[in-house]
Amino acid sequence: MTSSPELCKDCGGNCCRHPNMTTAEYERLVMAIGREKAEAAGPQKLGNWWMFRDTCPGKLDAGCVLPYGDRPLACKIYPFVAIPSINGSIAGHELLLDLRHCPRWKEFGERYEETKEEFLRGKCHENEIVPKPSKCRWKKYFT
Repeated sequence: MTSSPELCKDCGGNCCRHPNMTTAEYERLVMAIGREKAEAAGPQKLGNWWMFRDTCPGKLDAGCVLPYGDRPLACKIYPFVAIPSINGSIAGHELLLDLRHCPRWKEFGERYEETKEEFLRGKCHENEIVPKPSKCRWKKYFT
């Protein structure tokens, strides 16, 4: 969703606040900005996840240092936030809309189906394992 600069220009980079990412996503960021700059931002590793206390070090004045296709899934689907849920209807998650930090949440809310598809594609490609579309374990629930 953050590939929509016409909607994101009012925000100032809220998708870059306290990002979380998988190890593979973190390593892509490190390759783009360098390990020293990434480590200076104080990343914390929690299980298989990396989190930053403050703004992502990949945030530039003009946007993200990473091309859209290489960004962490959490960044791609913002202002939606994926929350793990036992009864989650979307790959074991619920997608919640960040009404507090996104000034254009209403316009993004109209793109729920598009965001759900982006999330499912990302879950199928997690950990750099890219199954064939017919082998994607999440696809059977939404086709």
